[in-house]
Amino acid sequence: MSETGAECFKQEAMELLVKLEDVILDLEQNPDDKDSIDGLFRIIHTLKGSGAMFGFDKMVRLAHNLETVIEIVREGRIRITAPLISLVLNTRDQIKALIMDSGDDEIIEHLIYELKLLKTSMEAGEIPQEPPDDSNGDPFLIPEKEQEPKPKYFRIRFYPDTHVFRIGMDPGYIIQELASLGECSKTVHVESIPLFSRLNPENCYFSWDFMLLSKKSKERIKDVFIFVEHNSRIIIHEYGTDDVDSENPNIPLLGEILVQRGDIEPEKVAEVLQDRKRIGELLVEKGSVSPSKVKSALNEQKALSDLKGSTAGIRVDSLKIDHLVNLVGELVIAKERLLKDAVELREFQELNIFNTIEEVERLSDDLRDCALEMRMLPIGGVFGKYRRVVRDLSMELGKEIRLITEGGETELDKNIIERLNDPLVHLIRNSIDHGIEPPDVRARNNRSRTGTIRLSAAYKGAYVVITIEDDGVGMDSQAILDKAVRRSLVSPDMQLSEQEILHLIFQPGFSTVEQVTRISGRGVGMDVVKREIDSLGGSIRIDSRKGEGTSIHLSIPLTLAIIDGLLVSVADRRYVLQLSQVKECSEISDAIMEKVRLSNMLPYRDGIIPLVRLRDIFRLDDTPPKFEKLAVIGVEDELIGVIVDDIIGNLQTVIKTLDKKFDFTDGISAATILGDGTVALILDARGLMQWTYTEEKRKIRFIGR
Repeated sequence: MSETGAECFKQEAMELLVKLEDVILDLEQNPDDKDSIDGLFRIIHTLKGSGAMFGFDKMVRLAHNLETVIEIVREGRIRITAPLISLVLNTRDQIKALIMDSGDDEIIEHLIYELKLLKTSMEAGEIPQEPPDDSNGDPFLIPEKEQEPKPKYFRIRFYPDTHVFRIGMDPGYIIQELASLGECSKTVHVESIPLFSRLNPENCYFSWDFMLLSKKSKERIKDVFIFVEHNSRIIIHEYGTDDVDSENPNIPLLGEILVQRGDIEPEKVAEVLQDRKRIGELLVEKGSVSPSKVKSALNEQKALSDLKGSTAGIRVDSLKIDHLVNLVGELVIAKERLLKDAVELREFQELNIFNTIEEVERLSDDLRDCALEMRMLPIGGVFGKYRRVVRDLSMELGKEIRLITEGGETELDKNIIERLNDPLVHLIRNSIDHGIEPPDVRARNNRSRTGTIRLSAAYKGAYVVITIEDDGVGMDSQAILDKAVRRSLVSPDMQLSEQEILHLIFQPGFSTVEQVTRISGRGVGMDVVKREIDSLGGSIRIDSRKGEGTSIHLSIPLTLAIIDGLLVSVADRRYVLQLSQVKECSEISDAIMEKVRLSNMLPYRDGIIPLVRLRDIFRLDDTPPKFEKLAVIGVEDELIGVIVDDIIGNLQTVIKTLDKKFDFTDGISAATILGDGTVALILDARGLMQWTYTEEKRKIRFIGR
């Protein structure tokens, strides 16, 4: 087994396991969906077959027993129920563990025992046949016993792709599995084997015809060829009673069968029959059925397959994509340096390189966008994971909760998606544990017994807003404030807004729960959520209505690699503001500065916004210019005015992360390298807002640390 092949199998298997979980959770909502049941069977069958090729014997054994049970479901002899879904999900988890070399043998043997027991009990008729709505009956309900299907004949033609060996597939496994479905006779065709001098031992030159007598369905037989169906030619014909009847002596002649199979044209058969000789011999003599005909058909099939697959995706290692994005980032820096040098070049227009530089700039921008798009993934892939979290935890807590997801097509940088997983899991668990009440409590309050968690994503400028909303009890702001006062996080006489009170839950160790449980209550987690979102350059807003529910909104930047920025300067230092956060730029006179210097507030449109001087923040002692510049920046509905010496202009900024020692530095999110090779700090709007708080409000942060 090659290491590369095994890694490819593991990657594909993980994708299949994600699909398996999605399908089985869909079946919990719609247990009679035949397409989903068929899809579930095919996923398990694929896992079993692929695992066998790469030597994952324990996984194959577990998948085989699960496949057997799902086949019984597929045949309509057992129903999809919650206990069966739990059994499938637990089996799925152990299959995943085995693939990652961390399976538990004791758990695996127990699961196999349960699967075999279910199959044996069903076949022995020991499971009571009770109506589906009888909640006191056995969880695995069986409809009334149907008459055992009669065996039918199937004509199967299997023309594997010439390169089937190169993808790790041995047609022998397919033939063995086909033979296990019933009485099978086979004919192998060797006409395509070339002369020894032209023979390639890595190619497959064989094809097969089968006659199978089986009780299985046509769909089940198709599943045997699931690994080669896209590149091979497979024809399955099911014989019914109309084709062959014991009372009808008119069995099709050899020529009719060959025409029906497509091996020969009717005119050729008629031409040969005129010679009054044995048709089998004459067809060979006439050369009507030749290897070239078969080869031509295979070439046509392959051409159609190539055409179909010409727009298909290819697998690329994520590390290679990350490396490409890094190289594009360096190219962007080099492009900025080129533009700077070109502007400083006196003979710029005389050298006639202006058009060339414009072309380089356009191509680098297109390459940047293309590279970043390659790393963008739909967030729906992450949303699907939380269905299992909601199901398992709600069952554990005895609650009835449904998860609704929206905006799954919204795309984010894959690195951001990976880092969002833990914060989202924690927020969802909090909604389940603290937010949504038990069914009886909801019923007493004239509310639906089933609570709802809504997980949605939507674009908002250069950000994606992810919302976790529940229809539970909501947050009690007074209880939060009282607990904060008791813990000396705030003083009793402080005046805090509703948002400031709700955001106290992000203080380390803060929790309003009096009793610690396995799930929550220790106050560990929300501060970690806040820290992770801040590290992504995002923000959190909480909206809560007591007795109605809570909404938590996460604003996350689309990418962490390259952004558009606004370059500003103070003294001899340069800084970058995120262009997506800049609302307006203007000039501010020294007279106006004198009026607002004491209050640090500026009338702006229909309201007042706070001001912050970068010169004061970074303690730059030189004399400011007579006319300073103002950049109004903000996140969502919060605005702040940033006073600088000069606004230089727009630029593309390659984000360089700072050392961990700067994690708690408000107002600085990252750094970048400018075209002249110097380093500029990238400023964050929400962090700068911390500088506008009063001394009383700043105590919240310092005391909490």
